[in-house]
Amino acid sequence: MVARETNSNRESNSAPQRQGRIQSGNLHVCIRGNCRKVIFIDQEDKFEFLKRCKKVGEQFDTRIEAFVIMDNHVHLQIITTCVTEFVRRLLHGYSYWYNKKYSLSDKICRTPFKSLCKYSDEWRLNIILYILANPVNAGICSRAEEYEWSSYNLMYHQKCSIRNYIAIDTSFIYSRFSTRKEIDLAIAGFIKSHKAESSAKAASANASTPFSSRSRMPTHEIVAHLKNILDGRNMYALDKVELEQCIVKLKRATGATHYQIAQIFNENYEFVRGVLRRNFC
Repeated sequence: MVARETNSNRESNSAPQRQGRIQSGNLHVCIRGNCRKVIFIDQEDKFEFLKRCKKVGEQFDTRIEAFVIMDNHVHLQIITTCVTEFVRRLLHGYSYWYNKKYSLSDKICRTPFKSLCKYSDEWRLNIILYILANPVNAGICSRAEEYEWSSYNLMYHQKCSIRNYIAIDTSFIYSRFSTRKEIDLAIAGFIKSHKAESSAKAASANASTPFSSRSRMPTHEIVAHLKNILDGRNMYALDKVELEQCIVKLKRATGATHYQIAQIFNENYEFVRGVLRRNFC
């Protein structure tokens, strides 16, 4: 006698199963600010994140091969056996510290975080070059060595300012590049390829201007201007009038886009747009 298949059995047999996150291996992790908002306002924030990376990495036997901290996101190339627990503990600690510092209570990082497993050494190398080239492709600097908040200078500069805050595993990089010149050439080649791809995409979209990563002021420079405008005040403690005044001053000083200002102040885009419309019409 054949047992009758129940509805629940049919659903379980036919429904696609959600694939679980790969927990171990060579993993590229990307952590973004909630709604792509800025999550690193100043150097202290970045130092704190690096310290927590090192501490949590030691707790969960996770090695960091490469990293870059941008204003609203972080890229990590890691070797681990428990990526979810590593990132969960890292973000929980940093979010608690950040909210306490700025008198906030909101979720600061987007969840779930993004992670991809690198199954080949070539793929792994390509991601490391992508991470190191990130500030250049974003228009923040012209060479990877000029950016303080990546693992590049940890590889070749013994007096790097962030060496005391985080450690990286350089064995794979050193196995592929015997000199600094070799990795510089590899990064330059990656950047050239990235620009070519961007130009091709712009051309296919009938873009009227050629590719330029410096078409607007980078967010970290805008944040530096904001600190001067705030003059020691906590931007999250401003009343509405003070907030609008700061937004207007920042726009005049930097020419920042509405979206950049909304990111930095963690405000609604339409609110920022309305403030600037009233003051620039």
